[in-house]
Amino acid sequence: MSPLANDSLEQARAAVHAVQADTRVAQHAAPELDLASRALRDAERAPLAERMHRAYLAEQRARIARELASARANAAQAASGR
Repeated sequence: MSPLANDSLEQARAAVHAVQADTRVAQHAAPELDLASRALRDAERAPLAERMHRAYLAEQRARIARELASARANAAQAASGR
């Protein structure tokens, strides 16, 4: 594997593992977390020519899951009057 592709994959793994460990993401953005996990699996299995792109997508899906979880948690908190 090329060093650049390996770095991209490691960054994606770190991003996905971080959101998997975040209970707020699991509670408020479970479908998006699942998409990030699947995207990471796809990146790990992708041919070398596609690996960096798929790793980028996995990392972005992890960020989306985190942001949506935060937004949904804030909305739930506002709705409950806190």
